[in-house]
Amino acid sequence: MIEIVASWLGLFLGAFLGTINSIQVELKPGNRYFRFLQRAIIAAILVLLVFFNFNNALLVIFIVLFFISFFLKKEKTISQFHYLLFGILAFFVYKTNQSPLFLSLIFLHGFPTGTLFAYEEKEKRRLKLFLLLFTEYLHYLILALGLIALFR
Repeated sequence: MIEIVASWLGLFLGAFLGTINSIQVELKPGNRYFRFLQRAIIAAILVLLVFFNFNNALLVIFIVLFFISFFLKKEKTISQFHYLLFGILAFFVYKTNQSPLFLSLIFLHGFPTGTLFAYEEKEKRRLKLFLLLFTEYLHYLILALGLIALFR
């Protein structure tokens, strides 16, 4: 279960990077590259789900839900929806051979997500920013760990 918590900490490392003053100057022009990186990691997750031939129903549900998520309006809502799906994914891959791979991709997805979160909330102080990040993305941990506790 510690690996699920570790995968969630990528958000905080990304947010920490986003609060560094010298990096904040580069965030505005680099915004689209961070969004591209988020989508590339999601695409890698979907390709790996196909490659490792997980449950076909699960695969179809994930592809449809990730596709639907791109039609949501607010970027923060999209990221929160992705982490809801990541929580379900973490439950299904937990205790499999592919668990480190998928959880590390979730961790890597947290870097651009946390950095963009910090950029959008740049007027907030660091502690308040981390508390807001904690509350807005806690559902990943609750869902993943709750499902594991209930069904494993």
